[in-house]
Parts: sequence; structure tokens; C-alpha cells
Amino acid sequence: MAALLMVGSVVIVPLVGFLGMLPHKILQDRGVDSTPPPITGLLILHWWSAVTVTLVATDFTWAGEPTSVLRTALRVPISEASAHAIFVVAVIVTVVTWGAMVAFALAATPVSATHRIWGVVAWIVVFAAPAIVVAAVASGAAASAEEQDAAGDSRSVASSRTLDEERALVQERYEQQQERLSAVRQAIVGGVWQAQPTVIDDCHGTAGECYRITIGYVYTPDGPVDVDDVRRVLADAGWDIADSEDEAFGPDRIEASDEAGRTLVFDAFTNGSFTLELHSESWWIAPESFRAIATGEELPPPGELYAPDDWPELEPR
Repeated sequence: MAALLMVGSVVIVPLVGFLGMLPHKILQDRGVDSTPPPITGLLILHWWSAVTVTLVATDFTWAGEPTSVLRTALRVPISEASAHAIFVVAVIVTVVTWGAMVAFALAATPVSATHRIWGVVAWIVVFAAPAIVVAAVASGAAASAEEQDAAGDSRSVASSRTLDEERALVQERYEQQQERLSAVRQAIVGGVWQAQPTVIDDCHGTAGECYRITIGYVYTPDGPVDVDDVRRVLADAGWDIADSEDEAFGPDRIEASDEAGRTLVFDAFTNGSFTLELHSESWWIAPESFRAIATGEELPPPGELYAPDDWPELEPR
């Protein structure tokens, strides 16, 4: 969005300025020398909705993290979904109030009678408009705080944990994930597997408020692997096989999920080896704890092999 605004600013800025001046220009052409109260109320509401659009408009950093004035400058802990909902409503109000102002301006005359009620409404809007914006943001932040992760915990619960408690929880979830993948490794082949890097990273677009764990192994059999047989093994083990979304991998890629929300990815390569990667469900975490815990890549000892019922220990940070 930022790039679009920068490139199109030469057109966007003059256009917005012209549209903003249009109701005033219409009133002038019709000989109206003071703003009618209905337009005054609409104008105040229009301004506040436009300010709200600016506050909640979300863009993404180079790291893929969502950023907006509300989240970064004002530090309001609001989810991307809640901010998007407020943004949509604010855009609608901005457009509707502008259209209503144009309609009232076209209907105004120099001798138009104004009812007392319109003046009262205008004053109500003066105080109600900012109150509505604050209430909308507060409601969005409150709803975001109660959004649940895969464990059924809210953001507020996760943010209340100490760093030691969070580390213990990460270790427990890592072990559970290894146990889940261990059963799959054993079902496919009982030999030893080479561990891939363990990755604890940010869920896309959460700015360190949510994390997931990715573990994986490489196996090199004596002969080519039967991908169809692997599909049957995974289906029999209760995995829900999905069609691969990446056509570049062709028929030698299998993507599957389980009831807990984990994602399993199997890739067979032309040299006969294949990989298994298990991506965990996602859990809330306080951003400061995430920065202390996230591994990026946690490498096991080079070339270390593990039996299906064994796996590398997660190195604490």
C-alpha cells in the first residue's frame, strides 16, 4: 500500500484535494455564504473517519510484519483482522459522508431554512465522532486480546506468562511435536534419519505475537521411494492428505494435516532421498518473550542421525 501511495501520490493527492473542496465549491456557486448545520455535522464525521483510515491502514515491512500508525506509533495491541474491520468501516463512512455532503450542498439555497435540530446534531457529532473512533479501537484491541490460539489461550493469558514459563511451554510443545513426527517416521521406514534445523519463528504477519515450531528430517533409502505407498501410510495414520498448492513440486510432494492443525510436508528428490517437515499449530506469545526464545534456525550436530524414536534436544537460549 505504501508503494502504491508513493507512486500514485502525484494523482491521488490532487484528486483527494479536489473532492474535499467540492462541497464547498458547490455551496459557493449556489450563493450560500455559511455552512449549513447538516454539512457541518457530516464534515466532522468525515474528518474523523478519514483520520481513522490513516491510523489503521496496514502495510507490511520487509520482514513481512504488519505495520500501521495504530500498531507501531501508538502501540495499540490490535490484531490485523480487527484493524482491517475498522479500516473497512472507516472507509465506508468516509465515502458515504462525502456523498451526503455533496447531496446537501446541491440542495442548499441562500435562503434555505435550517431546523434547530440540525444544529444540535452537529454539536453531538463534534463529541460523538472521536468517542466512536476511540470506542472502535478499544473494542478491536479487547477482541484481539481474547483471540484464542491452538491451545485455547488468549493473547492476554499468553502475555502474562514469565519467560521461564514460556520456555518450559516451548520445550513441552517441541517434545509433543517430535513424538507426533516420530510415529510418522516409524510408519514410513524404521531406519535412522538425519535431523534438519529446528526453527521457531514468527507466524506470518503477527510481529512476534505468535510463534510456531518447524522440525524435519532427511532420509536416504537404498532405492527409490514409493510416494503412493507413503500417501497410504499417512492416510492410515489419520492424516488428511491435501493436493499440493505448489505445482512446481509435482507428484513427489505430499502435504497433509491433522486434527490439531499441524501441517506435514513430504518431498521426494531425484537422488532417492526424501524429507519430512512438520509445521506446528500456532500459539500466542508476548513479543519480548518471542525475541528471547525464537531460534531462527537451531542446528542439530552436523550429520547427526536419529532413530525414529529419538530426536535432538532443543537447545535453550
